[in-house]
Amino acid sequence: MEPPRGIRTNMLRLYDSMGSTFPDVERERDFRKAIYGLCWFHAILIERKKFKTLGWNVSYAFNDSDF
Repeated sequence: MEPPRGIRTNMLRLYDSMGSTFPDVERERDFRKAIYGLCWFHAILIERKKFKTLGWNVSYAFNDSDF
C-alpha cells in the first residue's frame, strides 16, 4: 500500500491507524504533544522520499513499521 501524498493526509492516516484509545497517563497533554510530534516527523520523512537521496546520505524506505 502506497502512503498518501501530502503531510496532512499522512498525519490523518497515522492518527486513524492508532485508534481512539490512548493509555491513561499523568501528563496527558504532554503525551498528546509527543504523539503529534512523532506523527509530524514521520509524515515529513514519508513526504521527503519523493526527493530520493537529495539531502540524505543513504536512501532508506521509511514506512508504517518505522512509525
